[in-house]
This record gives sequence, structure tokens and C-alpha cells, in this order.
Amino acid sequence: MASEESERQPLLGEDSLPLTSPRTYTGFRMVSNWKFSGPVLDGMTYQSSILQTWRVFWVPGVKTALGKATTWWMMLRLLGVSLSIAALLVVTVPNPALLKSSKFRQIGNFLQIFVCFMLAFFLASSVSRWFSCTNGFMEVFDAIRNFHMQLHALGVPADRRTQIARYGVISAYLLYMELKIGVMSDEEKAMEATRKMWNDMTAGSFAVDKQMKKYMILLPDEEEMLLRVDDPAAVIWVWVASLVGRLAQDGEIPPMASPTYGRIMAHAESAHHGIRNIKASIQVRAPFIYVHMLASIVHINNVVNAVTFGITIGSLVGTLLMYFPFLAQFVKYKERSRREDVILDAENFVVTIFINMVGPLIYQTLLDVAICIAEPFNSKETNIPVQRLLESVVKDLVDRDTLAVNPPSWDAPYFKNKPLTPP
Repeated sequence: MASEESERQPLLGEDSLPLTSPRTYTGFRMVSNWKFSGPVLDGMTYQSSILQTWRVFWVPGVKTALGKATTWWMMLRLLGVSLSIAALLVVTVPNPALLKSSKFRQIGNFLQIFVCFMLAFFLASSVSRWFSCTNGFMEVFDAIRNFHMQLHALGVPADRRTQIARYGVISAYLLYMELKIGVMSDEEKAMEATRKMWNDMTAGSFAVDKQMKKYMILLPDEEEMLLRVDDPAAVIWVWVASLVGRLAQDGEIPPMASPTYGRIMAHAESAHHGIRNIKASIQVRAPFIYVHMLASIVHINNVVNAVTFGITIGSLVGTLLMYFPFLAQFVKYKERSRREDVILDAENFVVTIFINMVGPLIYQTLLDVAICIAEPFNSKETNIPVQRLLESVVKDLVDRDTLAVNPPSWDAPYFKNKPLTPP
């Protein structure tokens, strides 16, 4: 016993450096290959301080809600409608100063009631769906960690611990890639991505380092069997459950008729439950008839606002042409406008910019954001960083192996056979 105690390396021994020495600590940080060099790493990892200042209007290197090309192309189309209406009024209406855009604005006010209500409901539903999917992945990751910790507590052989944890990691990665490939519209690209996924797993090329590779590699015979099933991410937990039963029969863990065995199996059930929740969150979408009606009302409201803005522009331009004699020669107006008409139309123009142009910009942006959030694996901005989180899980597994095999002042536990002392 004394010899075993002497072979054990304490956390802080005589040869250890003091805590005040210049030492490089790798813990308490994210995985080394994910550099957090800017204010935003991904959709769920960012510096909240930029949201408290005017820096929120410009985040370098990040595509925000107002940076989507589809939103601004739609605004250009609406501006084109407004300018066309304005030009038509200037040319055809004898006295544009008599036009009152406030009456047309009432139509937009009527539609805005439905737009605000339906957009708020759809956005809240999309965010809830995103969090449900994220929580499902976190449930799977916690199941892997808890499984590994309990196997360590029972002294299960290292090869079996690694095999079970490896199956859990592969399951999470398969599910993530399945969801990303499933939203690809190009069938050839989807097939190529599928082939690359299996090649990466069998080669372990998506692992960060050699230590983590043992948890992130798929054996060729395992790949051959997984290719025969339609849902490998969920079915692989059947292997985990079967292997746990084998450990119980071999006496490596308590027997099946024990609470400990039931607790271990609960981790597998928890992971399977998380996978079901993820797939339900992705597959169960809002009914198309509702989303189609919402998008239609948003676009109709934006067009009505564009027409109203065009009438305001036409009225202002016509009033200016009627007020200045050197401009009146370009059109044949029979009347002259007053200075008060010019001031009222200019005031109305400024108000209309905010109501009939900024309003549609907000509605269009909210619609785009809600659709992106509802499809987290089809948009880079709302993508769940599963790969980074999964690498964090594997790093935890490696760190636990480092600590559990060499406790500071007690022997490593075991249920059946005493684990071998690592070299």
C-alpha cells in the first residue's frame, strides 16, 4: 500500500511549481481551436457589452438582422413602387397639393394590427422552438457526461468507458450532421456532404487532438452496421444499452435488478429523450397555411405603405413644382401652391418616412429573423454551435480520465476488478 501511495502523483508535490509561478493554464477557457477574437463567436456566444452602446449598429464581421441582403432587396423594390407612384401622380394629377395621404395611411393602420399580432406570435414560437432544440442537445451532452462519471465511480475498465462515451459523442455528431444535411436543397451537395461526414468520422479528422480522437472516431465495422439503419443517431444508443447489460452480466457493474443499474440506464433514456425532442423541434413546424398568411399580410402591408409613401412624395414634388415658377414650366399646372402647402407637405413627408418606410423595414426584418430562427440549421446566423459544444464535452471526458485514474489521496474505486495503475 505504501508503494502504491508513493507511485501516485499528488496534485501539488515537492516538484510542483507554486501557484504564483508563470504557468499556462488550459482550463477555464473554451476549446483552443475556437478563437473568440471578436465580439461575436457564434449565434449564442457573444459579448453583451456591445448591446449597451451605439456599437450595436455596427458589429464588424457579423451579419446582423439589418445586414440580410433579402431585406434590403425588398426595401429597394418597395422604394421603386413608391417612386413609380410619385412619378405617375406628378404627371397625371392636375393639382397634387390636394392629395391627402393620411386617408391611404388608414389602410396601413388597419393591416398593422394583424401584422404586429401575428409576427409577435410567430417570433415567440420560433424562439421557443430554437431553445427546445438547443436544450435537447444539452440533454444529450449531460447524459454523456453523467454516463462517463458513473462508470468511473464503478471502476469500469477504461476501454468500455471509452467505448460507451464514444458512442454518445458519435450519436450527437451524427444527429447534428443529419440536421444540417437535411436542409440542403441540392441533392448532389447533400450526397457529397454525407460521404464526407462518414469519411471524417472513420478517420477521426474532426477531432481537435490525439487525446480527443479516441472519443471522436468510428470504426469501419461500426460504420458498416450504422449505414443499414435510417436513424443511426438514435439507434446507436441501443448499442450503449446492450453494452451496459453486458457489463452487468459480466459483473463489471451491479446486476440488472439493482437501483444502480436502473440509474445507469436512465442516462441512456435521457439521451434518447433529448434526441427525440431535437427531432420534434425541427420536424414539427408551424402550419404552412399560417406562415403563408403571415408572410402575405406582411408583404401586402409593406406594399400599401409603399403606395402611401409614393403619394406623399408625389404630393410634395407637385406642390414644389406649383410653388416655384421656374419649375412650373416643366409641367402644365393651372394653379399655384401656397407656402403653407409646401410646409405641410414637407412635414407630412418627414412623418411618412418613419411610418411608411421604417415600419415596413422593421416588419420585413422581423419576418426574416423569425424564419431564420425557426430553421436553426439552415442559417449561419442562428445556427446552434453543436460542434463547438461537442468538443467541449469531449474535452471534459479527457479531463475526467486524467483526474479519475489518479486520485490525490485515495485508491480509485472499482466494483469487480481493481483497475490497472496507469504507467
